[in-house]
Amino acid sequence: MIKRLLLLVFVLFALVLPAHNVLLVKKTGSAKRYIFKPGNYISLRTVEGKKVEGPINAIRADYLIVDFTNKIPVADIQIIYADRTLLKTLSAYTMAMSVVYTGLDLGNNNFNIENSS
Repeated sequence: MIKRLLLLVFVLFALVLPAHNVLLVKKTGSAKRYIFKPGNYISLRTVEGKKVEGPINAIRADYLIVDFTNKIPVADIQIIYADRTLLKTLSAYTMAMSVVYTGLDLGNNNFNIENSS
């Protein structure tokens, strides 16, 4: 009875632990490692040249599923693009400030035209 209970506990631990549900990417020529888990956003290019972006839905030993529609074999992944958070933030900030500046400029021009006569 105790042996069966221990076996059941070990099987449950194997199902719960996420050790096999991780994609580890080592960058060539450096010590950097990137760990991707289900739910993380990934952007990659395959050997055929197809660019795939979206959340990772499942990771298996030989393939991963991205955005529920793309089943990609791990051997077919050529490049995984790095997420450039700072660049995205600065780009969004610049776009927002350009809209504000355009609005101020248009308002100022209308004000000057109305008060010039």
